Amino acid sequence: MRSLWVSLLTLVLSFSAAAAQASEIAEALTKLRTSFARTAFSHFKAMPLHLRYDVEVGEVIRIQDEQRLLKSSKCYPGLEIEVDDRTESVAVSLSRKSAVALGLGGRASLYGIPASGEAEFNRSVRRSVQSILMRTSFAYPLGGASELMSPTGDSAECEALFPPASIPMGPGLLVSSVFTGKLITQQAIDSDLAAGIDASAKLTPRGLPVEVSGDADASTSTRSVIAHLRPEGSFAVQSAFISRRALMDYYALAQNNLETWAELEALIESYVSGEEAGLLADIKSGIWSLWEKLDQPEETLTQYRERLFASEDADFVEDVGKLDVPEEAWDRIGVVAAAEVIVSTTIAE
Repeated sequence: MRSLWVSLLTLVLSFSAAAAQASEIAEALTKLRTSFARTAFSHFKAMPLHLRYDVEVGEVIRIQDEQRLLKSSKCYPGLEIEVDDRTESVAVSLSRKSAVALGLGGRASLYGIPASGEAEFNRSVRRSVQSILMRTSFAYPLGGASELMSPTGDSAECEALFPPASIPMGPGLLVSSVFTGKLITQQAIDSDLAAGIDASAKLTPRGLPVEVSGDADASTSTRSVIAHLRPEGSFAVQSAFISRRALMDYYALAQNNLETWAELEALIESYVSGEEAGLLADIKSGIWSLWEKLDQPEETLTQYRERLFASEDADFVEDVGKLDVPEEAWDRIGVVAAAEVIVSTTIAE
């Protein structure tokens, strides 16, 4: 299965290579991955998926590279899955410039806008593009996560699921639920342009569905335009095992260093939402300085996730949302995940 981000980058290059340099696209993609990582942990209490998007409940994925170790059907044949299809939209912080570089702001031709209106359209999009992650479904075992406590498969591998750290192929995560959704963008553009899109709303250039929605805003003469640009797929998973101690590590660190932690959060936000390009090296340096100030040991996000989801003290969790830990604990991990994406990224200047 092609990776999510390779697929997204292919999509990006198809639509926006002529409008942005490769380095701009790479940096914009980094900002998007950073924002996704933070959102997955802080909002969904789940591990973000960067490489795959066909994850199933009851399978085991390797934490290091998110590759499938054990199929759900091997250990849980006949497992019945419940799917909650209630739609939820979550704003994904991303600068307007980065969104346009990724092609998320669209191009006039994709919306059926005449060439004569392209410049005006692009100006409007650059001022107002917003990225949104829509969670369209949430899959989990019909009988609850407790069904995962008793694998029904005959394979000897299935007997070693508890905890997944004992799997020979490497520390794994037993998937207890899957979030599936898609990335969309929303732009507020001039009503006259929106009317032009209305006239061609049935067109789907290059197979890209385009929807015009929302009423005109009398004060600004704008309407909302929504474009679906990311294929729908799994973007985050919850684990059947969680170490409460590991979950609380960064919460305690932040609580004991509130001022420094606030600086770290502000630095990450300034990078993700900032319009100025070429600041990655400075942001990395700033993050490392703050980690040193926090006396934070050098630990990669992979190592931390292994402690969180596959350590010997990880407990089976029936409902992640009902863990007896402060809500902010997940926010702290989101910050760590975002910082890790930034410091581990290399972009050719």
